[in-house]
Amino acid sequence: MILLIIFLFLLLLYITNDIWKKRQNRVIELHDFNVQNTLAIRGLLALLIALHHFSQAVDHLNLPIIREFVPLGAVIVGVFFFLTGYGLMISYMKKGNNYLSNFLSHRFLKLLPAFIITNIAYLCILSLISHTNAFSNIMRLKDGITPLPGSWFIYSIIYFYLAFYVTACLFSNKKHMIISLWGASFLYVIIVRLLGWGNYWFMSIYALNIGQCYAYNEKRIKSIIKTSPIIIHYSIWSLFALYVFVWITNQFVEITTFNRLYYCFTSIFVVYAIYFLGAIPSKLLRLVGEVSYEFYLVHGIFIHLLGFMKEHWILYLCTIYLSSFITAWLLHKLCKLISH
Repeated sequence: MILLIIFLFLLLLYITNDIWKKRQNRVIELHDFNVQNTLAIRGLLALLIALHHFSQAVDHLNLPIIREFVPLGAVIVGVFFFLTGYGLMISYMKKGNNYLSNFLSHRFLKLLPAFIITNIAYLCILSLISHTNAFSNIMRLKDGITPLPGSWFIYSIIYFYLAFYVTACLFSNKKHMIISLWGASFLYVIIVRLLGWGNYWFMSIYALNIGQCYAYNEKRIKSIIKTSPIIIHYSIWSLFALYVFVWITNQFVEITTFNRLYYCFTSIFVVYAIYFLGAIPSKLLRLVGEVSYEFYLVHGIFIHLLGFMKEHWILYLCTIYLSSFITAWLLHKLCKLISH
């Protein structure tokens, strides 16, 4: 977690300097928080979640810096969930009921083909190389262990797509809809706990709701930033101070509930950075961002299948990234053909 603390501190210092320069010129212009400006962020998140899972696979090697990514999975997934929740709500607010007319077919057509193909391919590979029974792998889902490594978030997204659609149909008032979506999240957490599944199934889930709340209030927040940037900026620094407090406290006593909340609020720093700094100027990250969903799906396969390379960890990591990127692009192209 120390890596996250250092990164956020340096980011806020840079933005503080940027704000003072803009205030001297009496100009506060904010970049848009949209798909194009978050594309590189999505690519970075995909690379980071792969690094997180890689760090777990080589944890026994006790590698400096790499081991710092072991506890960061919930933070990374939290940002992804925030972007998902934000995207759903902002699209609905712009398009209204037209957005709901083909919502489920459109969303699931994007989500399911790559998911189904990857699951089938992985189960076939396991059957061939380790003679593992595919049905027994599927049945492990009742214990919260997904057939495809790390794919639990797909099941969560399916649940929240359905919850979003149902609440949008039931409540025309956006505030009532948002409140009911919080209720859907609480219900989700209760169900997962009753089933006895791992904490990773719900640690970042409230970031979806935070993303939806942020989308609903974005115009108001941007207006405040433009007119009173210092007030918002001090609020962001206060949030960072809370992060540091929680991190220091957790060195002595674990604050489980607080942990889940600040995992979710990491996304606020991402929004704030894009407002002032714009998109990350990296063509590579944008390329990965275009196939980030497919990258999420396949990287766990290569972490598992290439496990014999663990002792040569640099080669292992590079091979995971290269194999995942190529496979993600091929899968992305295939699914585009299927959807058309």
